[in-house]
Amino acid sequence: MINQQIEDAGSSDVQRGVFWFRHDLRLHDQPAIAELCTAVSQVTFTYILDDKCFDDAAFGFSPMGKHRHTFLLQTLSDLKQQLNQRGHELLILKGNTAECIVQLLNAGGYTHLGVSQHCGFDETAQLNTVKRFFNTLRVIETPTFGLFDAEVLPFDMKTCLMFSVRSVEK
Repeated sequence: MINQQIEDAGSSDVQRGVFWFRHDLRLHDQPAIAELCTAVSQVTFTYILDDKCFDDAAFGFSPMGKHRHTFLLQTLSDLKQQLNQRGHELLILKGNTAECIVQLLNAGGYTHLGVSQHCGFDETAQLNTVKRFFNTLRVIETPTFGLFDAEVLPFDMKTCLMFSVRSVEK
């Protein structure tokens, strides 16, 4: 990851990006960070502590228990330290995730949003909400939820899956 600086802060064509950490709180193995850093002149890294994680769910259990919260804070502290070593900061916000991202993007005049792809319902809904607020925002979304990149495997995953389905159907 390259620490890029804005050369002319007064220029209106400066490309600024936000990388939104969600579940993958690491710097390595994040293709969206690399792609974002090549597309913009300045990157802001952020994580949102969503209020919803601390509210009781349907059966009276909070999605964020004491031990998970402690682990999350330790992981964020480590991530913040790694970013500081590379000349960056980690902006940690608390509130409704989509609202926080929209406010951040509006306030900073950002042109790009980098994020790791997640298939979860909440993650998809949050990103779709953010996208609805910005017509010109370039969203860089890359998958990081698998052990392997499907494009570098020596076979076609779709063909293998179809073969498996056909074998089961027999």
